[in-house]
Amino acid sequence: AILNTGGNASLGRTVGELAGPENLAILERVMARAIRIGQASEQTSLLWAKDDRSASSEIPVALTATALAENRGVVLVIEDLSELIAAQRASAWQEVARRMAHEIKNPLTPIQLSAERIAKRFRENGSSSDALHLTGDQTSMVVRDGTQTILREVQSLKAMVDEFSKFARLPTAKPESCDINTIARQALALFDDRGDDVRFDLELATDLPPIMADGEQVRRVFVNLIENSIEALDPEAKDNAIAVSTRYDLARDIIVCEVVDNGQGIEPVDLQKVFQPYFSTKGRGSGLGLAIVERIVIEHHGKIKVVGNSPRGAKFILEFPVL
Repeated sequence: AILNTGGNASLGRTVGELAGPENLAILERVMARAIRIGQASEQTSLLWAKDDRSASSEIPVALTATALAENRGVVLVIEDLSELIAAQRASAWQEVARRMAHEIKNPLTPIQLSAERIAKRFRENGSSSDALHLTGDQTSMVVRDGTQTILREVQSLKAMVDEFSKFARLPTAKPESCDINTIARQALALFDDRGDDVRFDLELATDLPPIMADGEQVRRVFVNLIENSIEALDPEAKDNAIAVSTRYDLARDIIVCEVVDNGQGIEPVDLQKVFQPYFSTKGRGSGLGLAIVERIVIEHHGKIKVVGNSPRGAKFILEFPVL
């Protein structure tokens, strides 16, 4: 899979042909060391094009080379560490999120209650704040605007804390037999009022086998991906569209779902990073939405990836095992 060769496509080809010149020196170094001492291993990064992306990406790998007896060559094993490193990073960020949620949440309630008490007391007593050297109308405006700002920002912080908490500790999934088409329809129905500026297309295959899933969590996956697509759309464009589709891949016995938009797309260099916690290209928000989506999908024994859409936009591909 790393070499993008299938079946017998790699037979008769040299390491240089398979790996490419940018990786050959690394592989030759490991194999040469194995020939000298019998076995050698190394963790490094290699450049290979994965999936259907034309641009090469850096893949963390573990290399293990073992020399065969009687100088008959070397067996080289290349292990892709991408998923392992992503899981380790997510685990570390979960602990960070848990601690941040705890530390941020503690002062928010007293701040909110104090602001509400100030606003309430001021309304009851009228404007008796001559010490501020303001007229009554000015004092009223300062107190009103100040308390409203405090309460608004507290609510914003609480929303962020909620995202931290969800990422650190998702609710325990309650899997049951589900129809993925029903979940997709329910998610898309929440966006019915966006029909004026966005066209939504639903392309659902018929007679799909059920999946074992927590319907609420999987619905959240679709909602988050659709919201992400809406935010990526060009507000000046007249043909904004988002398509949600499902199909059954008989060969792999999985359900494949796609959420596709024709928005501004994702830079190739960012395709590997979009599911990392706290990574965001929007310059706002917690950067946890897609990280939570990936966690939900993985906990349902599925897979998620993102690729570029043609001619523009992004395509999120979900895979779920059938029941």
